Amino acid sequence: MHTPLRTHTHDPISRTPHAVHLAVLAAFALVLGVILPASPLAAAAEANAATSEVTLAATESTWTTSRKPTTTHDTLPYLSVTAKQDRTYLKFDGAALKGKSIVGAKLVLRVATSAATKPGVVVHPASTSWQEQTLTHDNRPADSAAQINATTPQARAGETVTVPLSDLSSLSTNGSFAFRLQYSQGAVGTTYVGAGPRAPQLVLEVEGDDPASVPSQPTEPAPPGVTEPEPAPPAASSPSDKKVLAVYFPPYPLSLDNKPTESDYYTRNYLTVDGEGGAHAEYGGLLRDRPIPVGASTSPTWQVDNLRTEIRQAKSAGIDGFFVNVMSVSGLNWETTVNLFTAGELEDFDIIPMVDGTTSISRLAPAQVASSLATLYESPAAMKVGADYLLSSFKAEGPGAAWWKQIINLLETQHGVPVSFQAVFLNASDANMTAFAPFSDSFGNWGERNPRVINNLPVYDDRAEEYGKDWMEPVAPQDMRPRLGAYAEAGNTEALRAGWAKAIRDDVEYVQMVTWNDYSESTQFAPSTAHGSAYLEISRYYSDWFHTGTAPKITEDELFLTHRVQFADAVPSVDHEPIQPSLSGSKNDVRDTAEALVFLSAPATVQITIGGSTKRFDAPAGVSAFTVPLKVGSVQAKIIREDAVVKTADSPYEVVATPKVQDLQYYAVTGE
Repeated sequence: MHTPLRTHTHDPISRTPHAVHLAVLAAFALVLGVILPASPLAAAAEANAATSEVTLAATESTWTTSRKPTTTHDTLPYLSVTAKQDRTYLKFDGAALKGKSIVGAKLVLRVATSAATKPGVVVHPASTSWQEQTLTHDNRPADSAAQINATTPQARAGETVTVPLSDLSSLSTNGSFAFRLQYSQGAVGTTYVGAGPRAPQLVLEVEGDDPASVPSQPTEPAPPGVTEPEPAPPAASSPSDKKVLAVYFPPYPLSLDNKPTESDYYTRNYLTVDGEGGAHAEYGGLLRDRPIPVGASTSPTWQVDNLRTEIRQAKSAGIDGFFVNVMSVSGLNWETTVNLFTAGELEDFDIIPMVDGTTSISRLAPAQVASSLATLYESPAAMKVGADYLLSSFKAEGPGAAWWKQIINLLETQHGVPVSFQAVFLNASDANMTAFAPFSDSFGNWGERNPRVINNLPVYDDRAEEYGKDWMEPVAPQDMRPRLGAYAEAGNTEALRAGWAKAIRDDVEYVQMVTWNDYSESTQFAPSTAHGSAYLEISRYYSDWFHTGTAPKITEDELFLTHRVQFADAVPSVDHEPIQPSLSGSKNDVRDTAEALVFLSAPATVQITIGGSTKRFDAPAGVSAFTVPLKVGSVQAKIIREDAVVKTADSPYEVVATPKVQDLQYYAVTGE
């Protein structure tokens, strides 16, 4: 936002044992930001001939959650554990060890994501009566209170956890045995890689015959790239209740003054150092990007016409509606808000008021705010949740719970507007959730913009469920704020993909795309001069996955090239306050890279050329991302298959050593 200190059923996939689900694992490994290293495990005989080490891969593995008590998760390439809601189940076959004795055991897990701050990996014995294709929370075996590991290691994202088992009585050398995994620290989520070479393994020390006669189950080599699964498409008759909603910021519509592009307000005042009488000179100008220009229109309804264009763009990207940031109840921003509801009516598109808890509206009397909101709810475009009108917020904790409670009460009792309130916090703390729980139906958080931080966030959906609320997960491409002198290291498209992955993995009810068009914070998804429609096109894939619960089948090659136009530490020729990596804990994550993100229908070669240097990568079918160091000069990427160029992304944005002003946003180009 332009404020100074803001600071649900799908066809199952036919399955083979998890040990060979390499392609599926790799997909989520990409989205989760997990790097697949070479395996640290190998079945090897001990020097002592009396014992040998045998590695067993899980024959079946899945997880259940009380959040979706009748849902199976056998097609997902990760395994989720929490203290209460989520349980992971692993099954092993010890028949190959018949006649031998197990004298030691350790469970090896590859952590994909975790918000844990304390040790907590817990292993319990479990019945083997379940099958991964049918196991749900409701039909799971009775939970055993017994714990078979004496130590409880801490899970850390990207690391391998080895859990020694102190009680071997539940392990069998005559047939199958099973474990149940959870995590003892409350209100945190942890996921393990569930398929491929990093899938859970059980390393056993056995006594008996010569080690060579005990066949260890082999692991697959690490893949050369990462791929998405190709499941059957969802049934068209099963529409999703999940919603993808984007935040519309009224100060930055397609046109501010209906002037020709070369002389419009963006050109004259927002994209120049001395614009608006030098008001933004101290930070090098207000903006670094703008909407794709529409020029001047002869239509008397040009404002609404332009808003209809933006709505059509959003709908084509799989977005279900707009939150509109309500900052005041008069003036140009309010007029744009009213016009957006009109455009929503004409385009059959949902609009939701999102009252901004950091601006002037938050200092108005509840009666005045309720009266103004009631006029918006007269529009057929106002989104409903059941019989209630959805009301959302930004920094709900700003004006406090009592202020919101009065507004909701006035809307319902004096204006006849039943309300479903969505409290979106800057800080989704237990204190804030507790304060807003009595009159809220859903919670949300404004979120982070750094992939490392995103991958280590708690499962807020679990916390919200403890209060009986739905959760809205934020997704953003990046965050760079000249006016604040701060940015978050998004890692090319990693932050965007990590945000979508978390929303899909946590099975939340809403996704909030933050934002549609806040150019002052560079969080915009809307088509712009700096990234075209690239971020919308990338998000369409994940939006479809989120809506249906199934990763879309890739039938057409796509290429997206992202890079900055200057190095992170470049000194600009115009002296202004520096933009520093102070958002989302980014100080130690800064990087200078160009990235080619590809969606491939078949294996191909990905080629990146930058500053005259070329590097090639072998890419499998599915989704892959490849990076090279940033260099001064031009940037290009290609998809090549059978010596023919399939797609080319020629960036029109050259990398320079000395920029005029700091511009630390990522530029993006879509391949053609």
